[in-house]
Amino acid sequence: MFVSDLKGEFLSLLAGKRVIIIANIDIDSIVASKILQNLFRNENIMFSVAPVLGVKGMQRVFTDNKDDCNFYLFINCGGCVDLVELLEPDEKVILYVCDSHRPLDLCNIYSDNQVRILGDPRTEEDIPQFEQIFRDEEDEEEDSDDGIDEGQDSDDNMEGETRKTTHIERFERRLKRNREKRDWEKTRDRVLFNYTQNSYYARSSALIFFELAWQTSKDTLDLLCLNIE
Repeated sequence: MFVSDLKGEFLSLLAGKRVIIIANIDIDSIVASKILQNLFRNENIMFSVAPVLGVKGMQRVFTDNKDDCNFYLFINCGGCVDLVELLEPDEKVILYVCDSHRPLDLCNIYSDNQVRILGDPRTEEDIPQFEQIFRDEEDEEEDSDDGIDEGQDSDDNMEGETRKTTHIERFERRLKRNREKRDWEKTRDRVLFNYTQNSYYARSSALIFFELAWQTSKDTLDLLCLNIE
């Protein structure tokens, strides 16, 4: 899910809590981390910064701290992988993500609450609709339930003829569902290919946090110079 109100839905919620900042090793992440450290100190937010390089580094830092901290912020890392599947966090753990790499992982985007992407969804390009990528599991269960009583029906021809749903109707319905499922899978594969075929960079993470500092009147000339450099 996206969090566009960084002051109210990010900074204020972390007041008095401890956060692990997991930052990629690049210039944008370094600047963003310095801005955040200034903000967190002013808001009495305890924090630790862990520079990482790659997915294994993220896993190592999370594993080492998962018993001691429930709030994590990933800077320029984590956005392009399914964090819940990768890290398997407890339900109480909240994972914030500010990642300029694109495209973002769709499981992170459509996470109900645990993964929170810092940014405005209106600035994102061509994010597929939920229904195009994820299929309701109840449909699959209904498909498998159609054939449960077939053996009993075949032994009772007279009773089967009077039933509202006959073998033929069930068979035709199952064929229709299978055909719809195949069509949906083809559409999903095409949509996923179009969404993931190009890698690019979005807005600077440092700039996002500088704007947050400006919103909280914590922006300084030093922070501005960091962004310019």
